[in-house]
Amino acid sequence: MFCVHCGKELWENARFCQACGAPVAGTEPIQPVVAPTPAVASILPDEKALFEEERTLVQCCHRLVNRERLAWKSVGIVLLVLAVMFLTPAALMQGFAQESAMSLYLDYLWVGGFVSLVVAIVNLVLAKKTAVLCASVYTDVRPIVDRYSGSAAVVFSAVLNVVAMIFVIETATKIKSQTVVLERIVRRQQTSCI
Repeated sequence: MFCVHCGKELWENARFCQACGAPVAGTEPIQPVVAPTPAVASILPDEKALFEEERTLVQCCHRLVNRERLAWKSVGIVLLVLAVMFLTPAALMQGFAQESAMSLYLDYLWVGGFVSLVVAIVNLVLAKKTAVLCASVYTDVRPIVDRYSGSAAVVFSAVLNVVAMIFVIETATKIKSQTVVLERIVRRQQTSCI
C-alpha cells in the first residue's frame, strides 16, 4: 500500500504515512486527546448567563419602581380631588356658619381639605422623584439600592400611601434577595461610566 499524498510505501496497519504524516485513506482519523478540564471551570458561571441575570433583575426593578410611581401619582390625584371636594364647600359656606354645629362642620372641612392637599402634593412630588429613579435604573442602579436597602422608604410610604407601600416592600424584598447581583451591576455600571 502506498501513500496517496507522497507515494511512499506505507508500513503494514499504518494509520499515517511515516514520510509525510498524512492520514492513510480508508482509516478513521485518530481523535485528539483532550485534557480533562479542571474542576474550577465547572464552578465558574457562564458569562452570558450572568448578563442575562443582571438584565432580568434590572428590568424587574424598573417594573416595580414604575408601579410604585403609578401608585404615588394615582393616590396623589385622588387626594387632590378629595381636597377640592373638602375646600370648595368650606369656602362657599364660610359666611353662613353662625351656629356652633355648622362652625364645627366647617372646621372639619378646612382641616380635611388642607391635610388632603398637603398629602396629595407630597404624593405627586414623590411620584416625580420615583419617575426619575425609574428612568435612571438602566444607567445607574445605585440610587435604587440605596433607597430600598433601609426601612425608611417602607415607613415613609406606610404613612403617606399604603398602595405605594406594597410596591416599596416588594422592591425592597427583591433588592435584599439579589444583593450580590445588584452589587455586580453597580460595579459594571461604574466601570462603564469611567
